[in-house]
Order: sequence, then C-alpha cells, then structure tokens
Amino acid sequence: MTVVALLVSGRVCRVSDLIHCQDVVERILRDGTTLGDVEVYIERCPLDDIEKAGLWMLAWAHQDQSTQLRLAKEMLALVSSVSKVAQAASNRRAPARRSAPAGRSVS
Repeated sequence: MTVVALLVSGRVCRVSDLIHCQDVVERILRDGTTLGDVEVYIERCPLDDIEKAGLWMLAWAHQDQSTQLRLAKEMLALVSSVSKVAQAASNRRAPARRSAPAGRSVS
C-alpha cells in the first residue's frame, strides 16, 4: 500500500507505508513522545510484524543509554518472573512418579 504525499515543492509522490510510518516515528520521537506511546503508534501501523520490529528498533535506538539499560533490566525481570510462574504451573500439572523397588521397573 502507498500513501500519496504532497511535497513542499508542490510535487506529489507516492510513499510506502513503511517509509511513512518511519517518518512519523522519527517526528514524534523528536517531539518528545514517550517510548510507550510510540509503541502504541507502531502497533497500529498497517505493516507486517518484521516491519514493525524495525520501527521498534528505530525507536529504541533513539532512547538514551540509561533508559535502554533500565528497560532491558525491567524486561529481564519480567521474563524471569513469567518463567518462574510457568515452571511452577508445569510442576503442579506433572503427574507424580512412583518409585519402583530396587531391580524392578514401574509399568
């Protein structure tokens, strides 16, 4: 899909959705929009997941290093807690194994 753009020179040109969305992301980042709000915008873009991932990486690259580090640590903490919950749920669902007397197998 393409977007028709009217240039300052008065010329009309076609711009791909990806380029249009990239321009918007860069503009709203310059305007001081939060990363969370940029993510909401990206999610609503009419793009494939890989294109959205590219826009997200662009937005991420615009964050200062301390923000990147903080967000990475928050994500790791979230993933760690989700993994622990999933493991605990898996352990509760696993059937108990019976021990066989020495030399005999359990059928």
